[in-house]
Amino acid sequence: MNDALSLALGRQIELQRQSLVRLIFLLYILLIFEGALRKWVAPGLSNPLLFIRDPFLLMIYFKALQQNRMAMRNLLDYGLLISIGLIALAMLQVMMGDIPLVVAGYGLRNYILYLPLPFVMYANMAPLETIRLIRLLLTLSIPLGALGVIQSYLPVDHFLNQGIGEGDVFTAGNQVRTYGTFSFTAGHGNYLTMMMPIAAGAFLFFAAGSRERHLAVLSILSLSCAAVTSGSRGVIVGLVITAALFILIVALTGGGRNILGAVMATLMVAMLATVSYFAFSEQFENITARFQAADEVEGSIVDRALTPLTKLGDAIGDGSLLGVGVGKGTGGGSYLGTGSQELVLSEEETFRIIQECGALLGVLYVLYRFLLLFAAVRIAMFSLKFAGNPIPALLIAFMAPSLLVGQITLNNTSNGFNWLGLGLLFCASQLPAQQRG
Repeated sequence: MNDALSLALGRQIELQRQSLVRLIFLLYILLIFEGALRKWVAPGLSNPLLFIRDPFLLMIYFKALQQNRMAMRNLLDYGLLISIGLIALAMLQVMMGDIPLVVAGYGLRNYILYLPLPFVMYANMAPLETIRLIRLLLTLSIPLGALGVIQSYLPVDHFLNQGIGEGDVFTAGNQVRTYGTFSFTAGHGNYLTMMMPIAAGAFLFFAAGSRERHLAVLSILSLSCAAVTSGSRGVIVGLVITAALFILIVALTGGGRNILGAVMATLMVAMLATVSYFAFSEQFENITARFQAADEVEGSIVDRALTPLTKLGDAIGDGSLLGVGVGKGTGGGSYLGTGSQELVLSEEETFRIIQECGALLGVLYVLYRFLLLFAAVRIAMFSLKFAGNPIPALLIAFMAPSLLVGQITLNNTSNGFNWLGLGLLFCASQLPAQQRG
């Protein structure tokens, strides 16, 4: 009888875990397609649909707490302690009249709601489920990459190039900066810069002739074309970082002596770049003009990316101890507080965090993101060294910029990609070595 009860209980726990994993899959699908719902399917519900993922995320947390299935508890606990501090700070700011309660709620959502998700994913997703998720993402990326290319050839005012509301569509030269299925260029950029490392890692990891390897090849081609026609500097830089990391990882395999493999990988990347240049020569000219124009106005993309780090000390010195209001500097927070989406604080992520949260908690939150990156790199290198698994290591091409300077707390879509990307990196590190071929 006891054995029967144990089997029944084990079965129930497993069914709960599988239900939780299905919700994680749903989060990825909603993240990719919520922009399409907001701008094409139900534009009148654009604002409510911004939060469409949140109920399912809360259901995931409820199921995880029921079973007490959380990984890396020490690292998670540090994040939860900072989260408690941010909640207390936000309530104090509301009582002091710095921000309305609704702005504080929106800001706290961007700072802490998704923070536990990677640890839940790590504890609950089995390797076969991670492979299924990677397969799904690769499959979706093929038509979505093609969509981005098509958008680059369409007029600015075409239905497929519309965003949310009546705002202007961004352009690079005489070409639209593509949105994909997203409501803004940032979402499409996040999607491409996350998917390119996944596709490159899947190409190296899965056996030759496997379904996943074939999907990876098609995905790489589709995503590369979408990247070079995106009109986005950040996407082009992400593509270059991924290609460089791809070559490095190939060179490091085989006991660090895979020189021939590295040469072949370099030739493959060079050939792909050459074909892309001739196939999309007009788009290359537009993105080159975009780099030059942006460099004149904003400085080089390297300077812009490093400014939030190199001038972090200045931001701390200029910031107040209690901050001006959690969420006040975001577009959503500004809209909720004033009715306008015009940013009232710095657009640079680390500057704005310290402005909103103050010198103490702001710095702690930024340092926690650095700690997460350190943990991700450590896990990725361990997986590459001992299991020959390149997927987590290639995902560092996305996670490093995202955690260091990415606008995670400013942008709803960037927020989702950061935490779901980190969760996938954690889960991919558990894939068995024999999958590689």
